[in-house]
This record gives sequence, structure tokens and C-alpha cells, in this order.
Amino acid sequence: MLAPTSFFGDYGCHVRIVEEARYLQQNGQQVTICTYQNGRDLPDLDIRRTISLPWRGDYEV
Repeated sequence: MLAPTSFFGDYGCHVRIVEEARYLQQNGQQVTICTYQNGRDLPDLDIRRTISLPWRGDYEV
């Protein structure tokens, strides 16, 4: 699953992404979320982040 945002934050599309990922997991799918380097990790979700860019360290999308 591709999350083109600084996943996870407690708002909007992030909540929808979590709900979709958990639904897929409950139905037997293995889910890996690919996202930007910023954000918070969540239990039971495989989250892979991009590398940090020196000129964009605190940038939120």
C-alpha cells in the first residue's frame, strides 16, 4: 500500500489508510505501507519509510 503522506498522523486520510490496511489484514492479506520518512509507527503494521533527505528533515506532507 502506498501512502503519499507523512504517515501516521491522527487526522484525515491517515485514519482511512489505517482502516483499509487493518481490513486487508483481517481478511488474510499481508500489508506493507510505503511512505515518507516522517510520521509515527503503529503496532501491527509493517511501515517502510523513505530515506531522510538532509534538506527536508522536518518537512511534513
